[in-house]
Amino acid sequence: MSNKYHFNRRNLIEKIERFLSEKNSNKSLKQNLLPILKSFIDENYKNIKQLFIKDRDGLYCGILRSKTIDAVILSSFDAINTHAFPIANPTKADKLSIVAVGGYGRGNLAPGSDIDILILTPYKITPRIEQIVETLLYILWDLKLKVGYAIRSLEDNISKAQSDNTICTALLDARLISGDQDLWISFNSAFKLEVLNKLKEKYFYEKIKERDSRHKKMGDSRYLLEPNIKEGKGGLRDLNTIRWIILFLYQSNNSRDYLSLGVMSKKEVAFYEKAEKYFTTLRSMMHYNSKNNSDRLTFDLQLSIAEKLGYKLHAGSTPIERLMKHYYIFAKEVGYLTKSVLETIENNQFKTDKSFLKTIVFNLKKNKNGIFEFYGNNIHIAKSEKNIKPLDIFRAYDFSAKYDLSLSNELISIIKLNIRTVDDLRNDKKANAFFINILTNINNSEKVLRSMNEIGVLGRFIPDFQKVVARVQHDMYHTYTVDEHTINAIGILRKINNGELKSKFDLASKVIKKIVSKKVLYIALFLHDIAKGRGGDHSILGGEVAQNLCPRFGLDADDTETVVWLVENHLLMSHIAFKRDLQDPNTIIDFKKRVQSAELLRLLYVLTVADITAVGPEIWNSWKDNLLKIVYNETLMEINGGGDIKSRVFIEDKAKTKLRKSLADWSDEKFSNYINRFFSYYWTNINFDVHLHHAKLITEADSKDLKIKIDVETLDDQGVTKVSIYTQDHLGLFARTCAGLALAGTSVQDARIVTTKDGMTVNTFLIRPTNSISLMEDKTRLSTLVNTISKTISEERNPKVLMNEFKDIQIPSRKDSFIIEPRVLIDNLSSKSHTLIEINSKDKIGLLHTLASELFLMGLHISTARISTYGVRAVDVFYIKNMTGGKIIEKDKIDIIKSRLMKAINDNKEQKRKILEETK
Repeated sequence: MSNKYHFNRRNLIEKIERFLSEKNSNKSLKQNLLPILKSFIDENYKNIKQLFIKDRDGLYCGILRSKTIDAVILSSFDAINTHAFPIANPTKADKLSIVAVGGYGRGNLAPGSDIDILILTPYKITPRIEQIVETLLYILWDLKLKVGYAIRSLEDNISKAQSDNTICTALLDARLISGDQDLWISFNSAFKLEVLNKLKEKYFYEKIKERDSRHKKMGDSRYLLEPNIKEGKGGLRDLNTIRWIILFLYQSNNSRDYLSLGVMSKKEVAFYEKAEKYFTTLRSMMHYNSKNNSDRLTFDLQLSIAEKLGYKLHAGSTPIERLMKHYYIFAKEVGYLTKSVLETIENNQFKTDKSFLKTIVFNLKKNKNGIFEFYGNNIHIAKSEKNIKPLDIFRAYDFSAKYDLSLSNELISIIKLNIRTVDDLRNDKKANAFFINILTNINNSEKVLRSMNEIGVLGRFIPDFQKVVARVQHDMYHTYTVDEHTINAIGILRKINNGELKSKFDLASKVIKKIVSKKVLYIALFLHDIAKGRGGDHSILGGEVAQNLCPRFGLDADDTETVVWLVENHLLMSHIAFKRDLQDPNTIIDFKKRVQSAELLRLLYVLTVADITAVGPEIWNSWKDNLLKIVYNETLMEINGGGDIKSRVFIEDKAKTKLRKSLADWSDEKFSNYINRFFSYYWTNINFDVHLHHAKLITEADSKDLKIKIDVETLDDQGVTKVSIYTQDHLGLFARTCAGLALAGTSVQDARIVTTKDGMTVNTFLIRPTNSISLMEDKTRLSTLVNTISKTISEERNPKVLMNEFKDIQIPSRKDSFIIEPRVLIDNLSSKSHTLIEINSKDKIGLLHTLASELFLMGLHISTARISTYGVRAVDVFYIKNMTGGKIIEKDKIDIIKSRLMKAINDNKEQKRKILEETK
């Protein structure tokens, strides 16, 4: 730490007093004060920032910023009280205290924090107090300070503290800045007597409930890839919660007292202080480096923060990976500290039946070696035991899984001390049997696995798994680290197996009941991403890991072979569903050749569902669900009977019958004419909801003789907007439609093309706006979207005018921190009738239009497009034919296509030019 900052508030006061004594009578008090105060704030904030950059001490930075605001408020209040509204002998009713509350109250003001103040009055507010407060607030607001305030009488303040936990917490950190000292003392006395002494238990349990609710809102995981470091699980607010509870219950505001109070060990106090400094420093750095003072450590911030905090490339880990790994370690340890402190306080303070540590009845005979005791909802080490044998660690976790128990803090500490002994159990049959029992447990496998992972048992027992612990997936697609994603996937699989997710995963819930070896499924899912981050194909490398581990887990040669196949092919089914044309018979036939058996198909389908869902809360949707069901059902028919015509006719007839019942007001002739417009695949590969939607869309357009009919619908559960466009099919249609979507400032997430026998088409796009505003909420943008698509499709040639209407189109800055190497693959084997072009690149506004336009300009016809967006990565697959309806097989033409598409991807100017010029 460099020399302490020289903070001289007296200079400010003297300057104000001197200025006011000579003030310009033509100016108001506020006009005279503002230049002095602004200069004081700017100078101090600038110096504090420079000191922070040098020393990287967020706590000290917060103290200095708080002192700066203290000086401003104190000086302003004194000037207002003395010069603007002087009174020789104020009555008791005219007295007031200006109090700092919240983060400002505890003297820890981050660069982007709000300044919360309380105006405390003895009774109701008087006209003089109202004038003083109004003048003070306008001065602070004119200084561009983010000030939040409340005006309350002493009685009202106590009443609010008793009924509102948030207000009560803010008052815990209350600190007098200026005003009446006696009033402040009266408040403190009443607060202690009426709140702190009477509401200990209420506050304790409400604070825990509030914390749990906050965790759920923030994602309920310590291992989010873009964590909120203030409000998230394991973040700064969890440390604050510990402090608030101790402050409320013990009236101690000094962490050095925590040891003598018996709420923390010496080691825990040291970690608490270290963590508080770490999080406040990280948060200050984030505020200084983001325009919106974000508390969310986004991908783009991670890049700049890692650099500024001095992280370097080390042992193969990038600066971002090292930054985030350190964050996850702190978040994990904050979790242990929170659990330990709250359990200790509860046991010491509230030994009643109302305890949130539930009482259970447990058969002690199940604890054969007698080293554990069971009470509350915890497993404790027996008081007579000082140590623990390696196998007993797994026995404890087995108890935890079977009986829904947690490990006590004491037991966790003992396991940590003996963590290295786990190494000796890697080839122990009993230990491996315990692990498989835990993995496949139907009660709470993910909870126990997470505990094993956080303590370090899992990584010690399976060193290959340790390599993916806290591994960041820097792609804006995944929500969690690799290890947390894996554990989440196991939890989802468990719930599918139990039938808990039957309504969400109806087919998977049926399929899993037919799986012969669920143990194989659990092990394959646990190992599916175990080789991520090693370089090369993680699926193939993961198969090699599985080959070595499965015999250790007790699997025979056949089951080992199955697990290896599932790990190597865990992306196969999603690849077929999302990147291949399911209308092409060759797609399913080739997939069936890879899968070969109904059992492998069942295993792969359920694994795929669990894997995709575990990526993040908004990844799974009905669109993906339907595509995977099509792949599963079509492939199963091929396996069972070669996809015989009878089976397909049955499915087709069933779909038509269901639609007929919903269109009971249609005549038989009208319905017959309608269904005969579609090819067979339409009825077997598309679900009923889409059938019904298309029927209404097409009928309305035809009845009104509309050349273009556009329908927009928000899919709230998917976080996207669905745009359906019915019009006549023609060359360049897809490119022009994409241009309209780009011009309207949207990003295409997926697309589907349906053509009819009479030359019409229904193109459906799933899109997201580039800003955070829902298209359905922004009526102007919604209208603009529809009009833009109509104009581009109908070939109205005025692109420059269109572009002037949408000047706000821009690529989100968060994507700027990612580097995605573009790749163009051309495949003439997957389809008998089409050439497939697969393009992998960084997603950006207008990308799809750029690619589609380039193909059109080369004289290539797009029959089908499969559009997928994985965070920052776009994967676009086009099924194309040449002008004569054939495949592109000439090597020189293939090379030209690759070259022109690569140039189109890389040339941003070309992209923008095409959005303007190629729409016509």
